Amino acid sequence: MLFQLLPRLIRHGWRPNRLCLLLAGLALLPATSSESAGLSLPQEAEAKQGPGRWSWPREWRNTFEAGEEAGQILGLRMLHLGLPADAPPLRSWMKQLQEGGQSSWTLAVVAAAALVPDRVSGRPPLNAEDRNHAVQTVLEELLRGKLDLHREAMHQRVRAWLQGRQVEFILQELLEDRVRHRSMAINLVITAPYSASRSHLASFVLDPRPSVQERERLMERLIAGGGRPGLMELAPLLQPPYLDELLRRLLVLWTPLLQPEDHSTLERIFQQAGGSASRFALQLWAREEKEPQARLRILEYALELEPNLRQAVCQSLVRQGQWEALGQRLLPFLTRADPEDRRLALRFLPFFMPAPELLETYKQRLEPEASFRAQGSWMLSIVRLPLSEARSLAAQWLVEGGWRTGSMALTVSRVLRPFPEIDPVLERLLFLEEAPVSLLFPLAVARAPYSEDARNYLRGALSSQKGMRQEQAIQALGTAGEAADLRLLQEIAFDPQYRPMSRAEAIRALSLRAESAPLLLDLLAEPDLPYAAAEALIEGLSRQPEESLRQAARQAAFSGMGRTDPDELRGLRTARWRALEDQPREGEIPLLAAELSRALAKVEDALPNENRRLEDPRRLMVAYASVSACASALAAALKAFPQVDRPEPWALPSSDALGASWLATSFLAQLWPRAADAWCQQVLAEPTLAPSVRVRWLATRVRIHLDRGRPERSLAALQAAWQDPDALWQSPWDLAFGLAQSEVRGWAFPVDRLVDAHLLAGARRQPGPQGFAGLRSLLQAYASPQQLMDGATLVANWADAENDPEAWALALDLASRAVELAPLEAHPRWLYGQFLRDRGQALEAAACFRAVLRLSPDGHALAKNAEKELQDLGLLPPNSEHDSGPGSRE
Repeated sequence: MLFQLLPRLIRHGWRPNRLCLLLAGLALLPATSSESAGLSLPQEAEAKQGPGRWSWPREWRNTFEAGEEAGQILGLRMLHLGLPADAPPLRSWMKQLQEGGQSSWTLAVVAAAALVPDRVSGRPPLNAEDRNHAVQTVLEELLRGKLDLHREAMHQRVRAWLQGRQVEFILQELLEDRVRHRSMAINLVITAPYSASRSHLASFVLDPRPSVQERERLMERLIAGGGRPGLMELAPLLQPPYLDELLRRLLVLWTPLLQPEDHSTLERIFQQAGGSASRFALQLWAREEKEPQARLRILEYALELEPNLRQAVCQSLVRQGQWEALGQRLLPFLTRADPEDRRLALRFLPFFMPAPELLETYKQRLEPEASFRAQGSWMLSIVRLPLSEARSLAAQWLVEGGWRTGSMALTVSRVLRPFPEIDPVLERLLFLEEAPVSLLFPLAVARAPYSEDARNYLRGALSSQKGMRQEQAIQALGTAGEAADLRLLQEIAFDPQYRPMSRAEAIRALSLRAESAPLLLDLLAEPDLPYAAAEALIEGLSRQPEESLRQAARQAAFSGMGRTDPDELRGLRTARWRALEDQPREGEIPLLAAELSRALAKVEDALPNENRRLEDPRRLMVAYASVSACASALAAALKAFPQVDRPEPWALPSSDALGASWLATSFLAQLWPRAADAWCQQVLAEPTLAPSVRVRWLATRVRIHLDRGRPERSLAALQAAWQDPDALWQSPWDLAFGLAQSEVRGWAFPVDRLVDAHLLAGARRQPGPQGFAGLRSLLQAYASPQQLMDGATLVANWADAENDPEAWALALDLASRAVELAPLEAHPRWLYGQFLRDRGQALEAAACFRAVLRLSPDGHALAKNAEKELQDLGLLPPNSEHDSGPGSRE
């Protein structure tokens, strides 16, 4: 840890004499071991009281009070584990430190350490007065103190304890410009529990003194978290004088909350505001307006704008469907002299007028004597009409001379490719000698499954076209699957005169058909088969249902087919594994397990850097590509055939292959837990493991048992993981990777998260009032929203079965707390809404479901589910009533 920290200390300006003091302080700290560090596996009685207390070095007080420099490491330990068991009462100790001349930094570290939840520290909880004093002390240091190594840790400790008056204090300090670190202050407000900040955000956003960027950040928190009530508090921003940049952001946040009565406000903003916000208000209004006369008025406004802006507004009008009056307004633009006017009409008339009427209009206005290019501007619109007659008309134009019009012809042919209306003229078109190949070839490829004319063209292209087009022709003929082409594809596959990539495409095409796949076996004996063709051959045979064909591919892959290049040998094996990952086969499971064992045994390089740390999993997958590919294929097979008995685990190779071994273990942790757990135990028995490596393997073992729902084993795995708490907080990324957490920041306090996981595991082991008692402590300080939701679901399922009102109250509290800490995430709102619905609180549940619609991406499953819930509740569509929720009532 010291060697990791020293470069950072030097960058912060530490002098050699100060480093000596630090070394002297560290010398007083004993090495943490499994015997001296902390938690023992709780027995039944201990489980009710929390996990216990952490052991501290005997000389901790002298080390910490020796000065700021000597106390850096010990201070960081306090921030993670809490105050020592024999620390004095908080207020008296802080007074003693202050009188002794200790810096504000020292006081802030002690105060932040006192905020470590008692479920982690084992100390009695602070009373309200001491807690408020500690929070205020930390805030003062964060807002005005120096930015040292502990800034982020203190921020994370204090944020979940903030109450309304403390958020108000932070915002007032910002307004009075008494804050040294403004970004830190804004972050504190944004990450505070939503109910603590909710009622204070609007006044800050409306104040002209802060920067636009600061006001925007808090405006987003208010509107996205609180919905329409938050928006209404910012109504003064929708009145003159307008601040364009801030107004534009407000309109973006307003978009999912718009109601019909808001449209007049958008029209006024368009007329008065000016700038980009004005134009965006018109687009937003156009996107939502359904009233016919208002839509016509929007079009009139748009026609006065510059071309690119009026197109954007018309595109927004399209969202509300056809209305013939809009089309009639644009019809005269077809004959205007300005090409931009004609282009606007041709582009949007198909969206505003009924297709049959519009086609008749086009046919009446088209001049038969006009040039093909003049007709082409019409055809760009005609071909997009959802009418067979329109597509036939465009196809006729294309073959009669429209093919000469360059990009127009390419666009029309691209639209026609999926439709049969092009087939009657396809033969004439494809054999026009002067027509460009760039037009004809893609059309033939698209129509090959349906048209003999297209296939004839592609057969001829095999000799006339080279490179990628030849490969595309082979692929199209193979996909069409005509029996007449099988012989042709076989000739290409076996003919060395063809390019390797063309032969590879022919091999792939043949392998897709059961009757032709066995023909490929003869290629396995070809001595000089190009690598691309060999790779396609092994991949194609590995996909076959016949075991004999897969066995032949396996033997070829591992024999190398006469190759000696290591990359090519690895590529052939990878081709087999890739095919088996896409199409798993039950009989391949024991073979893949044996292959993975051999792949791991061949890994000879040690850990990939001098510090013997394990790399990011993505880098490990590149460094150990063979292990990654084989483990992925085995995992896919185990997932596809869960009923098949797993092979017996084998012993991992030497510790030199720890990176590759961990990668394989991570892939199989959920699907082959017996083997993964055995490998974890084997590695963890190695006494010389680097601390960070041990953390990752310990976390992987924790994940194995947590995922399998085995509380007793997960408790034992957790116990082993926190035997060395210092290693945990020194390597949070390794903990996150081992637990398959995508967001490392969520594990800023890894010991906290492990203790919370321990509480959840205990509750699963003993569901009911005794097992749930520890879950109530998750309401204190910060607990990850996911763990809060897991606990809430566990309690709610039991409460529903037992009809227990007290358990239901706890489930609601846990779900509500998840919303408080993650007000901009949809999943906590969804869970809380379900609980409220089940308890008969329909209006409150509907508010949560509307928030899910607002916070979920378009088309997301959660949004669809929330919409269905609103319909089942018999309420109006989303946004028809004010949003509210647990974080928006204060």
